Amino acid sequence: EDFSLQPFSPLINAYEISKTQIELAAKSTTYIDLKIMTNKELTPGQYNSSIKVSSADGLYQSNQEIKTTIIPTHELVELKINTIDPIQPGTSTPLIIGLRNRYDKKFQDINIIVSSTLFNDEKKINQLSPDKWIAEEFELKTSPTLQEGVYQIKVRVYNENRLMGESTKEINIGQRKEIQTSEEETKKFLKRSITITKVNKGNTPVTDSIQYKIQDEFFTDTDPKPQILQTSLGSYFVWDFTLQPQESYSVTIDTDYRPFLTIIIIIILGILLVYKIRKKDIAALKSVVRVGKNQYKVFINLRNKSKKTWFHIKVLDLVPHDALTKYEQFVTLEPTQVQKGERNKRLIWDIDKLEPKEERIISYKITTNREELKLPTASIQYRKGYGIVNLKTNKYILR
Repeated sequence: EDFSLQPFSPLINAYEISKTQIELAAKSTTYIDLKIMTNKELTPGQYNSSIKVSSADGLYQSNQEIKTTIIPTHELVELKINTIDPIQPGTSTPLIIGLRNRYDKKFQDINIIVSSTLFNDEKKINQLSPDKWIAEEFELKTSPTLQEGVYQIKVRVYNENRLMGESTKEINIGQRKEIQTSEEETKKFLKRSITITKVNKGNTPVTDSIQYKIQDEFFTDTDPKPQILQTSLGSYFVWDFTLQPQESYSVTIDTDYRPFLTIIIIIILGILLVYKIRKKDIAALKSVVRVGKNQYKVFINLRNKSKKTWFHIKVLDLVPHDALTKYEQFVTLEPTQVQKGERNKRLIWDIDKLEPKEERIISYKITTNREELKLPTASIQYRKGYGIVNLKTNKYILR
């Protein structure tokens, strides 16, 4: 630029040139060093300048246009981030970082830093040649419960603690539906307990259910209480629920036959107890023998069939009023009491004890003018344990 002390260009702030005039012989080549200092406040972009060469007499001249690209320092390394999209949670996915040196000089000791809410990592490379793409691989591991959504991954490149390039990429994390089911069974005497648990191992809410075929509903209890589903294949307990990620749901099914066994044992023991109480340990028989005209002798035979001695035995017999009883003829045992009622007389005997296999005979005479006389049963009563046992003899008709 003629007559200019400073370069007339928005790109160039100052320059140095080794020679401003040279002699150029025919068919020869000469090199001149030209150093340019760019303006400090240049905005990134492309700038045009030119170099003018002319002969001293002005007969020959040549202009060489120079295109210059101004790049910010933090964009000297171009980055590309590649990975699978969307990414399935709970997998290991390769993350490929592409790097290109946009500068015309080689960079040494490049540090690559990857940062994200998903993972953080870094890697060093020895050098990065000008205008050459290289690829570095990182491993992106995601949790099975990572929430579905969009996440950012940021990559930065440093050289001697100076930022040389950075890039951000959004990746999509997809849905993962996984329900883990476990069943635990414990057995005891006449009791079985089953616990069924379902856990949401995915990253999204899941609606599910537990079904259990009913076998012995009367003996089965559950926690929590289920719904009942009737099908052609049988009846089922059903629990419906919704699980958030990492949430679990458990049901317990207890089948217990012990209460039923207890009831059976109580019934059997009750039957045995009643049988034992009501068992006729004493045999009683009533018989009548004619001993004269209109005279009869009545016998009440008692026999202890058991191996136990029974105490305080009471015998009661009824005699019609019009049948005369011969009190003086109670040979074996006289009654303790004689009670007169409206229609009958009651004869009562108290026997202190009855030894095992011992036999007692009570007898008395009656006189009657009836052609037919019905003698009712005699009653025998004794204490057995905490209860009272009542026995009756047979009836007898006199003709």
